[in-house]
Amino acid sequence: MEKEKKAIRRRMNLSRDNISASERQIFSKVICTGVISMREYAEAGVILLFSTYRSEVDTSLILKSALEQGKKVYYPKVEGDDIVFHRVFDEIKLAPGYRGIPEPDISLPVFEYNENEKCVCVCPGSAFSESRQRLGYGGGFYDRFLAGKDKLFKCGICFDCQINRTLPCDENDILMDRVITEKRTIS
Repeated sequence: MEKEKKAIRRRMNLSRDNISASERQIFSKVICTGVISMREYAEAGVILLFSTYRSEVDTSLILKSALEQGKKVYYPKVEGDDIVFHRVFDEIKLAPGYRGIPEPDISLPVFEYNENEKCVCVCPGSAFSESRQRLGYGGGFYDRFLAGKDKLFKCGICFDCQINRTLPCDENDILMDRVITEKRTIS
């Protein structure tokens, strides 16, 4: 199964890389607007976001919206085998961290999961399926972080070229509650 996942990652990342910069900007705006218009987003006081890396969806519109609305926004930082989300308070200055991915400073406040607090986690991925399966980048960071956090709303975002009919999954892979692309919303 790992060999199949690796081949899909390579194919999907190449498809994403082949989107022109101008199209990526337009598609990102549509995707971010889809996230911002969700009822779950409107009701959430906490948004767990990711910093855009390489040719991923540009999430800066979500950050700007969340901060303007007074939501608490957190970004992930790889710490050992896990990701820990740290709160950001403005148009952040991230520094290259794990694999060169922009990460927040370790001194910023840490996200503490509270099932009574409405929270949306916007998740990146190499690919997603029509049944909301997520194929990450192979480190298992998001699957470990999301495990057991059933009340946290999980929203995968990607370009439509990254959607597969199905994906190879195992018991550790966490299903998304929703997946949003520039062409569709999968719930």
